[in-house]
Amino acid sequence: MKTLVITIGNAFRRDDGAGPRVAQILQAERPTDLDLLEVRDDATQILDAWQGFESAVLVDAVQSGAAPGFVYRLAPLREALPANVLAGYSTHGISLPGVLELGRTLGQLPQQLLLIAIEGNDFGSGTELSPAVERSCRDVAAEICARVIERDFSPGFQFQAAEGSQHA
Repeated sequence: MKTLVITIGNAFRRDDGAGPRVAQILQAERPTDLDLLEVRDDATQILDAWQGFESAVLVDAVQSGAAPGFVYRLAPLREALPANVLAGYSTHGISLPGVLELGRTLGQLPQQLLLIAIEGNDFGSGTELSPAVERSCRDVAAEICARVIERDFSPGFQFQAAEGSQHA
């Protein structure tokens, strides 16, 4: 069964472009049983996109106060999302917690869902990512490939990130 990876973000808002950067890396490296969708603004399209997929991975940038490049791995179908991680302003029209709650209400969630959130630092205008965010994007893309191959979408999946990366 194929896995859908949904990357979210705006590549013209510096670190908010973490999702699109992961998509760019995955375009070159992705396993054959991985489909990819980039969401730039209307996050509600996620609900239709993951229909027919058993597993989905969401990748987005966040601003929670952690060190830039820090990576959160969350299982929104099994646990409440930490308010500090996904709180605040969203460039996607509706917040991810809002999309997930709507999906839950409509019965439109995949069986397995992993949210990977990369801590950003600079969300101003521009296309260059912070160095720590760029490193994390490379790690996350490699991790997603490994997860798809192993069919393991649990937050506790053991993946050896590059030296200097920060992960939870």
